[in-house]
Amino acid sequence: MAVLKEDPRILRTKKLIIDAFISLVKEKDFHSISIKDITNLANINRSTFYSHFSDKYILLEKIVDQMMFHKKFEQVVDKEDLDSDTLRLLVYSFCDFADESKETFKHNYNTVIALTEERVKRIVVNIIVTFLKSKDREQNIMIATMLASSICSASCLWINENKKVPIETFFDQIHPFLMGAIKEII
Repeated sequence: MAVLKEDPRILRTKKLIIDAFISLVKEKDFHSISIKDITNLANINRSTFYSHFSDKYILLEKIVDQMMFHKKFEQVVDKEDLDSDTLRLLVYSFCDFADESKETFKHNYNTVIALTEERVKRIVVNIIVTFLKSKDREQNIMIATMLASSICSASCLWINENKKVPIETFFDQIHPFLMGAIKEII
């Protein structure tokens, strides 16, 4: 079965919209950015914007998704077991994503994190669940949620504190807690 490629014009238009939005979010408060601002900067009309994204929140989710999956998260999914090395890769991937988010969204970083936190955690939960071997699905989801919340919160704190310690030290600090949460079920 052939994989359909997206029309290059559509890809180009989406890129214009995304680039315009990222440019604006570096200059203005997220909540004050209008669709008109985005379309003016992208040099497109509003109907073109709405044919690609229903609103700026969906656009933000698309950007966050792209940032996450251009990171090492794909390497995490390829792993077979949830061991120390996989946890390290997951934490490093999330830190890399959070760091890129802070750079991309500048003064809007905390707003963007607040708006996308649940979605980001859900993605991390889904990654972790694939490794959990318990037959109890509810238990797997609960443990994955606890791990994802811990990784996301600790990593964002580390980024917000301007990475006072090297990432290796940061990981060593949270590693015992993470391993303690999963040692009984892996």
